[in-house]
Amino acid sequence: MKKGAKARQRITGVFSVSVLLFFATCTPGEAGSDEVVAEVYGERLTRAALASKMPPAYQEEDSAGIAQSVVSAWVRDRAMLKIAEDNLSDEQKDVRKQLEDYRKSLLIYAYERALTVQKSDTLVTEEEIADYHSANAENFRLRRFILKVRFIKIAEDAPGQKQIEAQIKRFNDEDADALYEFSRKYAENFYFNTDVWLFPEDLLKEVPLPTNDAENFLKQHKFHTFDQDGFRYFLYVEDIRGKGDPSPLSLERRRIRDLILNRRKAELLGKLREEIVADGMAAGDIKIYDTP
Repeated sequence: MKKGAKARQRITGVFSVSVLLFFATCTPGEAGSDEVVAEVYGERLTRAALASKMPPAYQEEDSAGIAQSVVSAWVRDRAMLKIAEDNLSDEQKDVRKQLEDYRKSLLIYAYERALTVQKSDTLVTEEEIADYHSANAENFRLRRFILKVRFIKIAEDAPGQKQIEAQIKRFNDEDADALYEFSRKYAENFYFNTDVWLFPEDLLKEVPLPTNDAENFLKQHKFHTFDQDGFRYFLYVEDIRGKGDPSPLSLERRRIRDLILNRRKAELLGKLREEIVADGMAAGDIKIYDTP
């Protein structure tokens, strides 16, 4: 850079004390709010301008540090802008085309977004979700194993443990009532909802399995009981699916809904674009001439 070193020497960073006194001396709108906090190549940052750049909410004790960061960022930006303007060619500095292209892109995006919000059908039925899941089964594969379980954690010397194994395995209505009643009285922790798929970490943070290979262990031990740190664990695996197996619909429902809505939006936008061009051509506002 031709002027980099010289320019850096000219940067005036006289703002440290001003920032520290910023909130102690006055607030925006009061006398002194036009006091200069920092200056870079003749461009000045006033207290009022600094106040407008502060975040909406902050702790009073953090105000000086936040203000210091805001001023530092402002100084760096203005210094870099000056260096860029001094060192880039006129052609390189001519960003009008990029700005115009960006403006056009923003306008098109804003209008298309407004159209899709206005015209999109956001109702996705369970049948549509299930059909999409079935038709795209290969796209829904598990990246880790999942499982449905029931477990109870009790003190090793808790009374009434004889029936737990049979009840937690069968888990008919009578067993469920008995286990709930027992767990409310004696269990440190329990879980019986086998309608919900769990990820391994959900289980392992509650049940410290005596193995480093939880997936294979649980596939081989549908029921397992063990003692650890004064507690007895009863664990029953209702179902388990391994890495690479089809992912169940219940886990993919929200993702599939989003995919269906995104597809609808894309189709709607394509149709709207075609209609806009067709209408413009019919009205004579759009003309396409033969190219040589």
